Amino acid sequence: MPPPILTDGSRVFFLEDVPSDLSLAQVSVQGGEATQLSLPFPVDGVYDISPRSELLLPAAPRSDTESALWVLPVPGGQPRRIGQIFAVGAAWSPSGNEIAYTTLRDLYRANRDGSNARKLATVSGIPIWPRWSPDGSRLRFTALNQQLSTRTLWEVRADGSQLRELLPGWKDPPGECCGTWTPDGNYYVFQSMHNGVAALWAMREKANFWQRVNHEPFQLVIGQPNALSPLPSRDGKSVFYIGALARGELVRFDTKNHQFAQYLNGLSAEGVTFTRDRQWIVYVAYPVGTLWRSRTDGSDRRQITFPPMEVGLPSWSPDGRNIAFAGRNPGDPWRVYVVPSEGGNPEAIIPREGNQVDPTWSADGHSIAFGRLAEEARGSGETSLFIFDLKSRQVTPFPDSAHRFSPRWSPDGRYILAMTAMFDKLVLFDVSERKWSDLVSLPSAYPNWSNDSKCVYFNNPFEHSLPFYRVCLADRKPERIMSIGDYGRLAPGRFGWWTGLAPDDSLLALRDISVQEVYALDWEAP
Repeated sequence: MPPPILTDGSRVFFLEDVPSDLSLAQVSVQGGEATQLSLPFPVDGVYDISPRSELLLPAAPRSDTESALWVLPVPGGQPRRIGQIFAVGAAWSPSGNEIAYTTLRDLYRANRDGSNARKLATVSGIPIWPRWSPDGSRLRFTALNQQLSTRTLWEVRADGSQLRELLPGWKDPPGECCGTWTPDGNYYVFQSMHNGVAALWAMREKANFWQRVNHEPFQLVIGQPNALSPLPSRDGKSVFYIGALARGELVRFDTKNHQFAQYLNGLSAEGVTFTRDRQWIVYVAYPVGTLWRSRTDGSDRRQITFPPMEVGLPSWSPDGRNIAFAGRNPGDPWRVYVVPSEGGNPEAIIPREGNQVDPTWSADGHSIAFGRLAEEARGSGETSLFIFDLKSRQVTPFPDSAHRFSPRWSPDGRYILAMTAMFDKLVLFDVSERKWSDLVSLPSAYPNWSNDSKCVYFNNPFEHSLPFYRVCLADRKPERIMSIGDYGRLAPGRFGWWTGLAPDDSLLALRDISVQEVYALDWEAP
């Protein structure tokens, strides 16, 4: 989900993702060349702009979701911290004298300096994108359910009363977010994503006493590019939005030339995985999320899954006859499926409730290890990793696997690698001794075993430079190989910035070649 775009009436502010950092840019509301603004510190995003042209910015993250809240007057001015507030979203009140902000579960209201904070609402999911009504009487926000990947719009009175879902049952599953009122309060404009396509919608809010008004949402933008982050102009005559065409380019890092080069003709794919004989690959088409199989030269390509199923994290069986993957249909949790490599009907093999992700095969092909989503493992003290026996159809929990996720079986079958739910450590499970040990204490994501099972490669997703490491079992000392961000930005996949390994253990990644532009839609509202 892109950050919001903002306007002070004469300029539109937006974030640009440049190598190793995020940059705040501005462009005239009349259009033209964008220019970058100089910021005194790195930012994690942008939230809102006040009537006094003060930006609300997140910086200095306390965790992977909450960030300290700062104010930056533009153009020019000294930034200042807003109390001790940490938030995942924030907005100025119409007067600029108050702010609304959200944490992982709650919506708050506070004075502009952070004082007198009081909780207004608690919701199921993560509340993001709070916005005040122009008269200051109400607040609306988006509730993000990460487990089901749904988004719903909610409303609450400014005093914390009358919490309600805005459009219950309008779409199934719900994918609405990022709403903002027009300055006169007559319309509410929001984004709705379904079947991978994001469109802009509006709904009438006010009515004169002599009029009957239809409050049903109506569509503003249809078709590609995806329309994201709507923002009504200050004069109410236009709606600004981000038009996005998502596409990636598969690249391999050449250690001799120290540069990325196209791999498999720049296929737009993530989750690229090879059979043990290196004759076949399976991958997830980006951004549509369908599963494909082909020979390593790209020939004999075959689509394995079809919409509306969304897939990720494929894994070959050791004999190359089957593919396990995480998949889900709209509104359902992730399940582990197995499908023949020649194609067929995917089978949801594991009789267990809840999300199932990260399937990984044992060396003998008789078992599949899998886990929960990271947020589920983080929020529960229960067992988070499991092994499914394909013959007996029994599920066995890992010992002492609370707060761990993303298992990866070593090719030789001796170890199972996992990440901690805070992404701060890689740990090893010795299959024969049934004991855990620490491999490396570094922020980590997308760990991959080397082909000889002697080393593990991973990236650090919490640095903008996205460093890429190798750690070997012999000494367990991390070696920084490169900084991926120095060579461009990666495409945001379904489970973060995907990195993998080619047959020679060189780095594979999906470079982002998407196009995002700021559009203005002129409209005449009754």
